[in-house]
Amino acid sequence: MGRHNINPKTNLPVRDEESDLPVEAFHGRLHATVLFLIPLVKLIFRVKEPIDIENIPKTGGMIIASNHTRWTNVFVAQSVIKHHLFYLGKSSILKWPIAGKMVMSLGNIPVNRSVHNSKALKYAVNLLKKGNVIIIFPEGACNRGKEMLPLKFGAVSMAQKANVPIVPMAIRKGKTMFGKPIKVGKNLEKANDELYKRISAMRKELFNV
Repeated sequence: MGRHNINPKTNLPVRDEESDLPVEAFHGRLHATVLFLIPLVKLIFRVKEPIDIENIPKTGGMIIASNHTRWTNVFVAQSVIKHHLFYLGKSSILKWPIAGKMVMSLGNIPVNRSVHNSKALKYAVNLLKKGNVIIIFPEGACNRGKEMLPLKFGAVSMAQKANVPIVPMAIRKGKTMFGKPIKVGKNLEKANDELYKRISAMRKELFNV
């Protein structure tokens, strides 16, 4: 997939707009460890049986788009979803000594929010075309308020370019719920509005459970 540099201070790969984003190599090497730790994750976060998990297609590339309440959401999601997940998240988390290595093991595709991440997004689209699954939190920030934040267009844009469905997901602590897949057409705004409605409805249901 290409070369990568190591930061001597953090011992983590340096991945930015100038790097080759060698996510797959790290993902394949460390994901087995994550799977081994899933029982511990379920215990720590009190993960409940997922609701409507059958809405996730068994094969093919797809995006899982969820609300975002805390940075550990991705671990809860991986503990209930059978597919190996790649994770589109902010690059700054890779600087955290422990958390950085944890999210890297999940196949973190780092996004620097201060610049246009054309290379990262192109890499993600290529992963989707290969049949991989990427989880995205389109609110763009952790939010525990009564209402969801407006969704950014990254999820629907990538789904359109890769011609893959988006599976809406809602999460609250150890509770998860999944909606029927959304096929993104030419109208990204319409698709984003539909995604917001689906996630928001499930989120409210979880918050009331």
